[in-house]
Amino acid sequence: MVSDCAEKTAQNSFDALCFGRGSSISQLTAPIDTRFPTVSIIRPLREIYDAEIKMVLRLESMLKDFENSQLDQVQVKSSKTVQDMNVEFLSKLQANGFPSTLTSVVSTSSKIRAPPNSAAIHSCCLCYEKTESIDYCPACDRLLQAIPNFPDELRSFLTVLAK
Repeated sequence: MVSDCAEKTAQNSFDALCFGRGSSISQLTAPIDTRFPTVSIIRPLREIYDAEIKMVLRLESMLKDFENSQLDQVQVKSSKTVQDMNVEFLSKLQANGFPSTLTSVVSTSSKIRAPPNSAAIHSCCLCYEKTESIDYCPACDRLLQAIPNFPDELRSFLTVLAK
């Protein structure tokens, strides 16, 4: 089980789209992710907002126990990575009169799937997405190709490690 709330789930969707992983956003936002052969990832809080979690904690007089923990998952940081810009964008939408943005993103993302491919009988060694190639899906392969001087030995090691 993971504690991804609506804000974090929506952020993961936008991050995946920005990094060319659009075919995997349904698994990133689904209530149960079954991509991995031995582990299922469960997201029980995926449609609950951070503010709602804080309100329940406050009502239960438990907020003081959690004040030091990191409940604010959507924060604007000084560094400007793609993830940081997505957080800022989603936060601004929520704050400027679009309160159902996160719900819409999570709902839509969980419905998007790549078209079924009967030739995809293998799983990618890095992300476990179904693929035709034996080792890596096209997105992970492009990522590894983009790394300058990525050693073939390390690529082989990743393949063996994942199996």
